[in-house]
Amino acid sequence: MRKLSEKERLRLLRRAVASAAHDRHRWQRRRAKRLNRLDLLAERKMFAARNNVFFDRNLSRVQIILPRILSFKENYAETAYVINLMREVSLTENRPVMLHFSGVEQIDPSAALVLVAEIYRIRNLRSFNYVSGTYPHLREIYDLLIELGFFGLLKIEELYGPPKPNTAADRSIFLRFVSGNRVDAESVDRFVSIVEKHIVPMNAVARGKLVAAIIEAMNNTLDHAHPNPDGKSTKLSHRWWLSSEVNIANREVRILLFDQGVGIPVTLPPDRYDRIRAFLTRLSPFPSDGEMIMAATELYRTSTGQSGRGRGFRNMKQFVDTCTDGELRVLSNRGFYTYMGGEDACGDEALSIGGTVIEWRFRNEGTVDMEE
Repeated sequence: MRKLSEKERLRLLRRAVASAAHDRHRWQRRRAKRLNRLDLLAERKMFAARNNVFFDRNLSRVQIILPRILSFKENYAETAYVINLMREVSLTENRPVMLHFSGVEQIDPSAALVLVAEIYRIRNLRSFNYVSGTYPHLREIYDLLIELGFFGLLKIEELYGPPKPNTAADRSIFLRFVSGNRVDAESVDRFVSIVEKHIVPMNAVARGKLVAAIIEAMNNTLDHAHPNPDGKSTKLSHRWWLSSEVNIANREVRILLFDQGVGIPVTLPPDRYDRIRAFLTRLSPFPSDGEMIMAATELYRTSTGQSGRGRGFRNMKQFVDTCTDGELRVLSNRGFYTYMGGEDACGDEALSIGGTVIEWRFRNEGTVDMEE
């Protein structure tokens, strides 16, 4: 065996020391990473125990606990917050989320409609696994989501099977969520025929106004270009969502429409009258979102300039005025507007819903008679 020179021996020694140091640092990094993961898992476990939710071991998923009351009418701030958070985390930060339904005790159909639309968009823009969730603990919440088609539309397994039959005479029946990117006049006409035959009889003029109002809302979604958060304009950009609640015993209908567009305050530029009114009421040269929604419901205001358009809200308000009881509620961006009993009100919230929700309710004892 050849005897190593002093220079070679020192070189091999330095190499051995460097290799040992590298191995030691790699082991320390792995150990630190393992300890950090264990710390994060322990923290996640404490989070689950503290909030009484499912323990999710996937540390890449952001945990979002849905509020006890998921409703824009009764709990706007928390409801808008979780929807904005889900949208921000998934579409802007590009991270998956876990939605915890376990603590939900009350949910209104309009909030469920917005939630399902956001989940649908995230899954189509990112991937199917970008939004996961747990099942509600309360059976009545689960049954409502089943009836609305929430699980079926999102291709989620139905844990408890079909809803328990409800034979109460005054129970409401919900139309399963439907969505599209074109005007579906045939489906609208079919829905109005059911309303006309079984719930609220109406003359030809009233029927025409009901059909026209729903179609106008669909048209508005298609006419106003609103790219998705990633800057691309796709079929998801012009998608409307529709549901309805009907109560045969009370002769009442509630129609829900949602789109994820830029909102009424953006698509309807303020004119001189709006600026003067805003200045007189708030000493501001620019109207608020709520004031712009109110302006959109007056006369034939429309941003398309097309003949015969802009009557949707007017037709809805006529139904509210003509029927025994009714209400029109519109949420768009940060603004809200309500019309009931001939009186209207508007205002702004702190958070935007990221689109427009129209909730239109009417009830009538006899036939709805309207004139042109």
